[in-house]
Amino acid sequence: MALKKTKKKITSRKDRVSIDQKMMGPEPLFTEEDNTLGEQPDGKVGSMWATASRWYGYYYDNKHYCPYAYEWLENQLGWDEDKIKIFARVPDYKTRTIGNVGVIQSRGYVYCPELIEKYTILANELYEEGLLIGEIKQEAAKEKPVLPTIQERTKTKVMETIYTDWDNQVIEQWVYGNYKVTFDCFTEWKRHGLKGNAIPMFKDLIDLDYEVLKDAYDNNCDQAKEAYAHITKANKKKMLNVYDTLYLDLSKLQDSFKATRKTRVRVPRTMDQQVSKLNYMPESLEAKLTSINPVHIPTKNKLWVYNTKQGKLAEYVCDSASGFEIKGSTIQNFNPKLSKITKLRKPDDILPQILNKTELQIAKVWKGLTTTIYEPTGRINNDCILMRVI
Repeated sequence: MALKKTKKKITSRKDRVSIDQKMMGPEPLFTEEDNTLGEQPDGKVGSMWATASRWYGYYYDNKHYCPYAYEWLENQLGWDEDKIKIFARVPDYKTRTIGNVGVIQSRGYVYCPELIEKYTILANELYEEGLLIGEIKQEAAKEKPVLPTIQERTKTKVMETIYTDWDNQVIEQWVYGNYKVTFDCFTEWKRHGLKGNAIPMFKDLIDLDYEVLKDAYDNNCDQAKEAYAHITKANKKKMLNVYDTLYLDLSKLQDSFKATRKTRVRVPRTMDQQVSKLNYMPESLEAKLTSINPVHIPTKNKLWVYNTKQGKLAEYVCDSASGFEIKGSTIQNFNPKLSKITKLRKPDDILPQILNKTELQIAKVWKGLTTTIYEPTGRINNDCILMRVI
């Protein structure tokens, strides 16, 4: 009896109908027997189309209609991909009407020529709207102002600040015959809030004048001598001294910005991130050993590893306050001089002591080994058991 009741209950569940299905009914599908043209005598859709439209309107949103709209435009009107892309610029809620026509036609509904012409006119109107949207976007892109680059902004600020000060306080004074001028470039630079990237720009602006003056003073160029012929050699020297002080200030500014430059601090990786690519043997039935969880290794100072294939025991020692680090499948930040590895002749006797003894007792175990002891590499592979960490 219990079996029959259960079976009857399961059968009834299969036959259940949701509230939506009760209200809307099954999805409308049209066959050749359905005379859809018969309900369009005056070029208007009838009750069958309205029922289908109501069903899809209940279950579909605007985006569901878009693929059917594009398919109808391609198959019914012969539009190419480029034209459909322009049509697709219009909002989805406007595409919905053509999509509704397409989805109902894809279910077997046949439209009369008058309705095809009506929806063709609507599609063309939406296409024209898509063209207009494209033109508006292009105009907006053209009108978008081109912002100056960082270099352009910096050069503009140099010209408006420090170079203007140099021109007013030095060059203009030389023009009027005053050669006892000074220029505190370091102080002016800081006052204007200029950065280190402006130093080469300002230097390039004054280098050319300095080179011509230097050639005139050293008699290296006839044209330079002629250009500064009205200035005595003593005054030329005073001018060069101003340049030398200026270049010295620029050098001090570079050192100042280097001193205040923010260093890039490496963000420490979490323990899970460090051990994510670590290759190791979780368990060895032959050696009867099980590895510890590798997330315990970072920040610790001692680690014992046993290579089951080679029969080698390694002890890693870290004398750094930050402890071990793991990169890929390699132990890092250990002291190779304090760390050691050797091949065990009697692993069954030694390994239990490594697991259970204190650090001092383990040190005595190492002293009792007669095999060659050398420095480990730090590499861990799939043959390695992570025995113990402290």
